[in-house]
Amino acid sequence: MDQLKRAIRKLEQLQENTAVHGNSASSIMRETGNFLQHDLDEVITLLHDHKLSIESKTTPKAATSEVV
Repeated sequence: MDQLKRAIRKLEQLQENTAVHGNSASSIMRETGNFLQHDLDEVITLLHDHKLSIESKTTPKAATSEVV
């Protein structure tokens, strides 16, 4: 769950830093560029790891000795 919270926080920071009201276009572009350069890969990795964690908890385990 920490992975999901970290990913959400990174996206919330992007949203705050790129709000149209109170920021110039150059500031928004700079923040967007910083996010793409530094944070996007981390957010994708965090979300992917969280997805795998959920799937491992919900996917039934295959029987190791099945009779054919």
